[in-house]
Amino acid sequence: GTAEGKTMSVLSCVITLLACVAAAALAHSALRFHRAFRRGMAYMHEQEATARPVGNLTLNGRRLAWYVLDDVVMGGHSSSTVSAAAGGGLVFSGTISTKDGGFCSCSTREQPLELPQSTAGFRVALTGDGSLYTLTVRTSASVWEPVWQADLPSRSLDAGVRHELIVPLSDFRASRMGRPVHGHALDPSDIQAVGLNLALLTAGGGANLHFGDGPFAVTLHSIEAADASPFAAATLDSIEASKMGAKPPAADSFRSGRSMGRLFTGLHFSSAAAVPSQAPSLTKAAAAAEAATPPSTAAWMAAPHSHGAPQPRASLVVPLATFDGTPTARSWRVTNDPVMGGRSSSHFTTNDGAGRFTGTCAIVPFLRAPGFCKATAVGAFADASAHAGGALLLSLRTRTPGYAGFKVAFSAERMPSARGAFRHGSPSFKADFRAPAAAAGAWATVRVPFSSFSVDWSEFTGSCATRDPDGTQHVCCSAEHPEVCPRGEHLASLRSISVWAEGAEGDFDLELHSIAAGP
Repeated sequence: GTAEGKTMSVLSCVITLLACVAAAALAHSALRFHRAFRRGMAYMHEQEATARPVGNLTLNGRRLAWYVLDDVVMGGHSSSTVSAAAGGGLVFSGTISTKDGGFCSCSTREQPLELPQSTAGFRVALTGDGSLYTLTVRTSASVWEPVWQADLPSRSLDAGVRHELIVPLSDFRASRMGRPVHGHALDPSDIQAVGLNLALLTAGGGANLHFGDGPFAVTLHSIEAADASPFAAATLDSIEASKMGAKPPAADSFRSGRSMGRLFTGLHFSSAAAVPSQAPSLTKAAAAAEAATPPSTAAWMAAPHSHGAPQPRASLVVPLATFDGTPTARSWRVTNDPVMGGRSSSHFTTNDGAGRFTGTCAIVPFLRAPGFCKATAVGAFADASAHAGGALLLSLRTRTPGYAGFKVAFSAERMPSARGAFRHGSPSFKADFRAPAAAAGAWATVRVPFSSFSVDWSEFTGSCATRDPDGTQHVCCSAEHPEVCPRGEHLASLRSISVWAEGAEGDFDLELHSIAAGP
């Protein structure tokens, strides 16, 4: 053999060896998938075998047998259970762990429900805990058939409040093993099972920003098929609003994009005046606060509105959140960017009459940009509409006065819509604020004018002064763009307050004594 022949022979052996290694790796992967699939299927069958009636829930006259299915099916560590609620409903509760997974679900056993062809959606009576749940339906027991999911309307985020919600069939999205499936239509007569799901992702595949590690509990009081008539008489958010004679909220905005994106490109910080104080006295801080917003914007924001309730005197501050065990004390829940693949982490604790928000805002690897941490309190807040031309007053101190990513946000009923293709949570008004150097060693009050809040903030940066990669230009509150500003009607119906560390890499440590609305 010539040298050339020997070289070809060696190359042939190498290629054969590589092919064998690749085939072995493929076979190993296929074997692992097969074993995992078999374990998952066995777990699903075991759970389905535990299905039993809970409470007295029925749908179209059929009694429903319930069972739970958690991320154990894919190697996760979350757990859940279903139990009877007072009054005959169902309590779905458990503990979420985002380690190796991140979902809990409950479902009814498949049976012919024979829903009428005229069914246009579901009427659901539910009491939530501040998390975003999805309503699920199945048309078959086969894992190869799509599962249909729809995010519950945003009013379900009111923790501890019972709501009657309408979920239209048009909101349901099909998926198979977690992946979107297109080209299918949901026929109500094919529906065989219903359920609830709490997961990392929304029904549209975006990050669920109302989700995190820890305990959860939601009560399903009833579920029934609804024809087209409720949709003409009420909004999708809550039939309760129309029953009470209030103006129904805007259409629910949990319409998710294809993926979560946060790119930090030149955050614009609105000015927020700081008023140092030796003690966290909001009354003194309000008296020393800066002049109100420019007349044109402030006058528009404070335009007349009707709520039926007496308005508070503008000379007094309106406490919104405290940490001292009084009626304005709130329960706070943390959400971090690991819900969309990030590495940020944070904690919120309450001690000695103050809430402490600490953590690290880290770079999101696939974005190569800082992510976010958020602490949120939900519920019904005091009417702050008398201060529509004033500000949000944050009584705070910090161990990280140089951190540049602090933001504060709030949501309300009848929220306007934001721009852009991405919307992975309910809309909120958001503004930047800086913790002053004086707050490094003593309590200070930061005044964040309501005119600096905008509903049109970018989900890529958290700022209203951003152009998204798709070309969408967001706008801040101004006389030219009053449509993005909070109005008196929003301050009269506050539903959540959030503190963010977003868009700036680094450690943060913020203590809050109180949050109020004032001059």
